Amino acid sequence: MVTLRLHRIAVIFMVIGAVLLGVFIFVGGYLLGGRRQPDGRLKLAATQKPAATATTPAAQAPAGPSQTFDVRVGIYDAEEEAKAQVQQLAARKLAASVVPLKTSSGITLYTVHVGPYPTRADAAAVADKLQGVVVPTAP
Repeated sequence: MVTLRLHRIAVIFMVIGAVLLGVFIFVGGYLLGGRRQPDGRLKLAATQKPAATATTPAAQAPAGPSQTFDVRVGIYDAEEEAKAQVQQLAARKLAASVVPLKTSSGITLYTVHVGPYPTRADAAAVADKLQGVVVPTAP
């Protein structure tokens, strides 16, 4: 009778442990998977900024009197991926373009910009909707 009772308790603990492990795996996958956009890119939180934007001097430059602004909505290492996003944005009636960005290590990244917009406030309103970052229009 004693051994049967110990086995029953062990089985109960194993079942509870397996259920908890399954819940942790599910919740972890849900949280990590929720950060990905349908095209496979990681979705940036509202407080995060892409690394290229934070270090670009042009992005931190003060606005001049004739300065216009774009909204950067994606950064890709393959030009084809950037062009695919431009086509998706064009289907939504947004004027988008691919702007190459040369890094200090010599790698070319392809950024997708929507715009230009005449004021930073106009660009910021669009950036909130598209989860993008406001940058000065490239010359």
